[in-house]
Order: sequence, then C-alpha cells, then structure tokens
Amino acid sequence: MGSDHQGNPVVDTSELLRVFGVLHDTTENQDTKGVRDANDPNILVISELESELHRVRDILRIREEELHKAEEREQWLRDLLARSQNQLRLDEKKNRPWWRLWG
Repeated sequence: MGSDHQGNPVVDTSELLRVFGVLHDTTENQDTKGVRDANDPNILVISELESELHRVRDILRIREEELHKAEEREQWLRDLLARSQNQLRLDEKKNRPWWRLWG
C-alpha cells in the first residue's frame, strides 16, 4: 500500500488483481437477458415452446374474431326478429274487421 501525490492512501492495481482476480462487468449480463447461450442444452426445447406459443396466440386471436362476428350476427338477427314481430303486430291491427277493433 502506498500514497498518491496528495498523500491519500492507495492500493496498487496489481495487488487487487492478485487478491481478487480479474473483475467482470455485470452490466453485460443485464443487457443480454434475452440472448441465449448457443451451448444451452434447452435452447431447442425453448425454441419449440416459443413457436407453439405463437401458434396458440394466433389460434386464440382467430377464435376471438370469430366469436365477435358471431355476436354481431346474433345481434343483427335479434334486431331483425324484433322488427318482424313489430311489423306483424301492425299488420294484424290493420287487417282486423271494424267490429273487432276493441278485441
């Protein structure tokens, strides 16, 4: 251990390396979270699972679209039925003989 030109205590870098070894930058691991090691034995399984997940998401999106269209058709049919029933009631009232106006 020594001191710098202002008298502050300093430790020689070579002594730090001798005692603690070479330092590794931990920010590199944080920046590469999504990057997989090519030697990882599970990489094929992970890749297949990701592909399957994409296929399932696509199927789900398609099914949601089909459900939405079916709901729209059902609402259209309900509206058509209600209009038809109203028209039948109006036609029935118009076609009654004069002596059945109150019945």
